[in-house]
Amino acid sequence: MNIKLIGFIIIGGSIFTLLPFLCKFHGESLNNFEYWSSLGSYFSGILVPVLTTINIKLTQAINNNDEQRKKKELDYQRKLIITQIRQQELDNFSKIMNNALVLKFEIHTVNITTPISIAHTYLESFIKGKADIFPIISDNIFQTKILRLHHLLIDYAKFMNESFSIGNPNPPEKLPRIDYRKELLKLMDCKNEVISEIQKFILNDICTK
Repeated sequence: MNIKLIGFIIIGGSIFTLLPFLCKFHGESLNNFEYWSSLGSYFSGILVPVLTTINIKLTQAINNNDEQRKKKELDYQRKLIITQIRQQELDNFSKIMNNALVLKFEIHTVNITTPISIAHTYLESFIKGKADIFPIISDNIFQTKILRLHHLLIDYAKFMNESFSIGNPNPPEKLPRIDYRKELLKLMDCKNEVISEIQKFILNDICTK
């Protein structure tokens, strides 16, 4: 409740209640005990209910302000926790995807393709299980991008399996020269696009609440 409005009501109410009394007892002697007794009774009967009502309204206004403040604090804490969870998940997402795109020359193919398999398996679980904290997963445009990333990871794993035979015991320097850059660049572009979309979602969600 506005403080100026309260002051105006108090002053206006005092004048409104005092004028009828002064009109009635106009010309009475100030030494008259009955005058002061009547004045006290009059103000007691009129102002006490008014002041009580004002006090109740002020208490309600204070309680409402406290509730709104507590609600804002709880909303802020909730938003902060959700943002931290989302950012941690995004960091984990980036780490797993980057590991899949770093080619490490190993003697066995399984050692080369394991990070890629981990990445597309993680991506499947992300799409199916993270919609609660990332509602953007339900967006059709984003779904198209992240599903494309998933398909590219599967194709990349097949490409690497075919490029490096599991039975080839040759050291890294004798491995066949395979131009995998085209597949890798497609993956990197798609991965960066998906991560960028998730980061934009996090930032927009912070700004709009």
